[in-house]
Amino acid sequence: MKKIVYLIVFAMLCSVSSLSAKEAKVIDVSRFNVEMKITPPSATRTKTCRNGKWDFYPLRGVTEYKAPEEVVDQAKWEKIIVPSDWKATTLGYGKDTKPWHVNRNMGYPPRWNECGAAWYRRDLVVPNEMKGSRVVLDFKGVNHYIWVYLNGKFAGEHEGGWTPFQIDITKLALYGEKNIISAYVMDESACVDKELKRRTHYAAQYDRPVYTSRYFSGIWQDVSLISTDKIFTDDVWVITSFRNKDIKARTTIKNNLTKAVNARVRVSVVDKSGKEVLPIADTTIKLEPDSSFEKEFTASWKTPKLWTPDTPDLYYLKVDIFTGGKLVDQMYQRFGFREFWCEGRNFMLNGKKIYLYNETFRSTFSLSRSYSRPEYYRRAIREVKSLVNGNFIRDHSSGGPTPWYFFDIADEEGMMIIPTARASNYDHSIMENAREVVTKRIKA
Repeated sequence: MKKIVYLIVFAMLCSVSSLSAKEAKVIDVSRFNVEMKITPPSATRTKTCRNGKWDFYPLRGVTEYKAPEEVVDQAKWEKIIVPSDWKATTLGYGKDTKPWHVNRNMGYPPRWNECGAAWYRRDLVVPNEMKGSRVVLDFKGVNHYIWVYLNGKFAGEHEGGWTPFQIDITKLALYGEKNIISAYVMDESACVDKELKRRTHYAAQYDRPVYTSRYFSGIWQDVSLISTDKIFTDDVWVITSFRNKDIKARTTIKNNLTKAVNARVRVSVVDKSGKEVLPIADTTIKLEPDSSFEKEFTASWKTPKLWTPDTPDLYYLKVDIFTGGKLVDQMYQRFGFREFWCEGRNFMLNGKKIYLYNETFRSTFSLSRSYSRPEYYRRAIREVKSLVNGNFIRDHSSGGPTPWYFFDIADEEGMMIIPTARASNYDHSIMENAREVVTKRIKA
């Protein structure tokens, strides 16, 4: 009986059917402009989506990157949808009949499958109002190695297909004018030991730590333009303890100015209506020029609403930064108050023994990657809860990572997640690499 139920779940989640080449079509770009309202809008920050159709120039046999003008025939640029991967050709995994359906049929030419690298390009207008701010390009996922240029000048690079990152373009941007983003992307072949002369996903073939998958390539997740003040909260890590009845906020604040600044920092917890439920800290700190300040703020919390699979209550940690009496930066981080630990052979959640009933999302979720919307993941999680009484999921790494919003949806739906990391190399650094990947994915 249990096997039958699992088969039903698998079938409902996959909805697999094939599409012929004649049926292939490029999916409407608008479905990829995902703007999940995870946190309340910041009073100081701006964020605009830069998904959509980008210029695309696929390359074969490339072993090192070069400037666009050296390798690109300007008359042969093609079009690609961001986010997607260039190996999403005419193989279909379900017709695009409902907003949550998986569909890998992007209508791309099959010859793109043979390409190990490509150039991306698009126009970018940076509003004049952003002048004087910190301006970054926010990438939620690029597989595997990317070099980013703005107006022909190198802006930054990143390695790792699973982890989000930002490229600072403050000094390179032309404000109130058209800018050109150019990005050179290599797939997992960027990491392959070239002496072996073959591209496989086996760890022995890699010549350095890998956070990637052989199944997809390119800018496969959202791209946004973000502006903040030059004094801003760079990161917040929320740690809740049922046993200690407290909450900790590990906060990193940066000063990108060339002068020292005294800043007032106020940390608090608010509910979904915006009402403050717990003040944590209100203090003044000195920020040295071009520096980071790290501080862990702690507050006692006796009676929070506990997050459980049955009652997934969520709060927001809010960090406000003031200089000269003016609010210059505001950041929200959503969280649930919970603590999970082991006592002997028992798993404990918020002081109560819990039995874990799981589903492993392997090919099911890896098929979707950039091709589905949040509705797909929400529906899939609800099916696991209702059909097998599941309360946790192992996010398997085999076919590629789930999108950035997967963890947020799991929080909302009351699903615990065991994240995995495809850090494939057989040396002493594998645990360090895996820890880095998992941490960055959770903090994204």
